[in-house]
Amino acid sequence: QDFHPQAASDEYVIRRMIAEKEFNVLESVCFSAAIKGKKDEVVKLFSETYRNGLGLPQIFDEILRPTVKKINDLHISGKVLASEKQLAFNALSNGVVLFSDTIHKPASNDRKAICAMVENDLDDIELNALVVLLESRGFEVLNLGTSAGTESAAQLVKSKQPHFVFLVASR
Repeated sequence: QDFHPQAASDEYVIRRMIAEKEFNVLESVCFSAAIKGKKDEVVKLFSETYRNGLGLPQIFDEILRPTVKKINDLHISGKVLASEKQLAFNALSNGVVLFSDTIHKPASNDRKAICAMVENDLDDIELNALVVLLESRGFEVLNLGTSAGTESAAQLVKSKQPHFVFLVASR
């Protein structure tokens, strides 16, 4: 039977897709929401899959990353305009941040991490996903955001003495 992305709220369908590892279907739902700029649909998809047993690493690796890659590939091949790519990436980035508010975050484990994008890249989707993942593991995350530069990161490392430093480069 064919699956329609509009049926993504059907608990049974989502549980079945997770159990059968039909991540390509979930990724196409994510792509469809992103390309229309529907951040609320992205949040709903992530929340429903999370509530039905898919872990954060799987959500980000099996749904989010393939969606980002597909949008990039379609942009490079000229099938997605720069404006459409920006709309989609903004929906995904905001979707990750809003999804973060719906997940359980344990009490702080007294570990600190600094995160930053080090290249001149305004695409912060992977950075936001990393922050969510670390916070879900009890880290206090100091996020420098995009285009932070190594000097800013070095200053913060010196003053805050984190346990981990994550410098994200998306290319």
